[in-house]
Amino acid sequence: MKNKRSKFKVATLVVFLSIGTPALIQLVFRVIFADYYENGVFLPGLAHYFITALMIIVNLIFAPMIVFLNYPTLEQGDVRSILLTRITIIFAVSIVAQIVLSIIIENPFSPSTPNFFIRL
Repeated sequence: MKNKRSKFKVATLVVFLSIGTPALIQLVFRVIFADYYENGVFLPGLAHYFITALMIIVNLIFAPMIVFLNYPTLEQGDVRSILLTRITIIFAVSIVAQIVLSIIIENPFSPSTPNFFIRL
């Protein structure tokens, strides 16, 4: 990674993944839960869009920082495997966090609330 061009390529890849991954998850939600988005009561999916925007911002800020945190040590070791491991971990955590937040905040499943509540 002594070449500045390769550092630029990795940074470009991280930026594209930071934007593309949350957008792709939002698209998958729209395809899987199409009935929810079409027959929703009031602005269905708005919270999903906010979570997508939040995840894009968080990824754009933290992913490059984590990938290039110890950049001088990357030049000594096996750069490709270290970067691949870091990028994979970052975006796996991001994907899981976005899916969990989307389901918790705006539940798209058919029975929207379970019958855990006691009716008085």
